[in-house]
Amino acid sequence: MGKYYTRKQIASINWKRRWKKRWEQSPEEMESFRVKATKAASLKRHDQKLALRGFLSDWPAALDTVTLGRYIKEVIPEGYQPASLVRRLKRLGLIRYRKDGECWHNLCHLPKEQ
Repeated sequence: MGKYYTRKQIASINWKRRWKKRWEQSPEEMESFRVKATKAASLKRHDQKLALRGFLSDWPAALDTVTLGRYIKEVIPEGYQPASLVRRLKRLGLIRYRKDGECWHNLCHLPKEQ
């Protein structure tokens, strides 16, 4: 007995087939679409980082872990993990933990060239 697909699965398979066929028939056009989408996504991520930087500039330059947790609890939506936001801020270079000072440093207060 064969596998039965839902309508949604069939639609997804057909959509993938159409895109594959378009890539085979006109790769230049599809590559131009890909370049535009990549540029739009890059600009969106850049704008998000600038918005986070502007938001964090209101926070103090040095925060202990308890205070950072309090600030994060005020801004995150229900069900969001605070650790996820901390990882994102660290990855974007907006905060850093210094063991010598045993506190979090808000790097948004540094001059722009650093």
